[in-house]
Amino acid sequence: MVQPREVPRARVRAGRFAVTFLLFLCCVGAWALAMPLFSAADEGAHMVKAYAVIHSVEGRLDPETGISYFQVPAVFAYGGHDDNPCYAFRPEVPADCMVVHEGGPTHEVGSSAAGYPPFFYLLVGWPSLFTSGTATLYLMRLCGAVLVALFMAMGVESVVRMRGRAPLLLGVAAAITPAVFYFGAMVNPSGLAIASAFAAWTGGIFIGRSERVEHLGWAAARVGLPLCVLMLLRRDSLFWGALIIAGLLALTPWARLRELVRSVAVWVWVAVLGACAVLQLLTSEGAGGSFAGSGGAASGSFWGAAIDANWILHQVQGGILGWLDVNLPFPVMYVFIVSSAFLIVSAIGFASRRVSLTVLAMSLAVVAIPLAIGTIRWPYFQGRYMLPLTVGLPVVAGLGVAEGLRDRLMPRRLLWLLFPLLALAQVASFAQALRRFVSGASADWWIFSSPRWQPPVGHPTGVVVFYGVAVVALFAWWYLLARTDAPIEEPPPV
Repeated sequence: MVQPREVPRARVRAGRFAVTFLLFLCCVGAWALAMPLFSAADEGAHMVKAYAVIHSVEGRLDPETGISYFQVPAVFAYGGHDDNPCYAFRPEVPADCMVVHEGGPTHEVGSSAAGYPPFFYLLVGWPSLFTSGTATLYLMRLCGAVLVALFMAMGVESVVRMRGRAPLLLGVAAAITPAVFYFGAMVNPSGLAIASAFAAWTGGIFIGRSERVEHLGWAAARVGLPLCVLMLLRRDSLFWGALIIAGLLALTPWARLRELVRSVAVWVWVAVLGACAVLQLLTSEGAGGSFAGSGGAASGSFWGAAIDANWILHQVQGGILGWLDVNLPFPVMYVFIVSSAFLIVSAIGFASRRVSLTVLAMSLAVVAIPLAIGTIRWPYFQGRYMLPLTVGLPVVAGLGVAEGLRDRLMPRRLLWLLFPLLALAQVASFAQALRRFVSGASADWWIFSSPRWQPPVGHPTGVVVFYGVAVVALFAWWYLLARTDAPIEEPPPV
């Protein structure tokens, strides 16, 4: 009898990573090509910055407003600080009111992103060297989508290399809200910051809590690389990066910490991470990239921030997109809140003390940070600023469920229940966002039969169907990965 040839482990992992990456790219790419240009808050300002960085365009600073102005092609005209698209903040106005100029003379356009570090714009702005018109803008989006998909796939790969991965994958599904896909598809450093933070959380869980780490250098890279990218994107990334590092250190048992401290690879990544933080500070200009930048009132208001807490939570759960004018169906937020809350409560109640206290501290931070920032500057803080932290909370809680309830829970049954609900919520979010831009937020759903505006890639109905298939395929792939899981044995010692 001929014995079947065993497939090398490296090839299996590479194929698994490739499938995960392609599925993520389909989901994020659908958002990138389906949403109208400049439909995300400040996307135009970031596009202007990207063009200026790639083409070495010097800005003219207006001393009265603090805004820098750049000479850019006419296609960027609707993307400036003082030239928002016609449908911004008007949810009943579809995107057909905006006419994007493919050619014509250059315009002087202001950018509120002038003070941001240049690294994100070097990654997404290079298509402007070879293309022009709206093709340049959509290619900028797709460049960012590829990077986001890579880091999201890296994060999932860290999860599936651990035992007891089913609750972890449920945490992944709860963490990746529609807001994560949406901002990942826009030309905005927030999207890549969220994806790299997600990869850092999962990579840190892998190196800190897995039963054994075969190649410590590669495992350290799973944390170090995304953290370095995160540090280089925005000035507030230093704050979120510090919180991620603190959370991962809190999760790691003493025995594993001693092992990591003795690793040369870990110290190399620590040095590189410190260099990236210093480089980001040196290349950021003024308050434009700061944690509480020039926007907002001159002073803070604790009570104003407290009143806004529910609104910020709504954003974090993916309920508000665009120029804060795309309100998604309430069941979307409800499904993600229930899924996350189940994991969080279960982890606090049944996980080890180390994991339980970390989950509790992260939950309190989600509430406390907007209030603390609000006392300094209000109104300013938005939910998307906090996603690098919140994207890790359900995953850490999933770790607690995997370790604490390993003998008392059938996690795959939960996947049968929650995966279809989460997938349906993702598709409903996409359809509602597209409806808002096609014919208005409250238009009848039959508007897809005669849209006033439609994406450049085809009819809205076909785009929704494509996205639905991609989301179902992604969740089916996660379930397949959960089914091949080996049961968790003893968790690492506390």
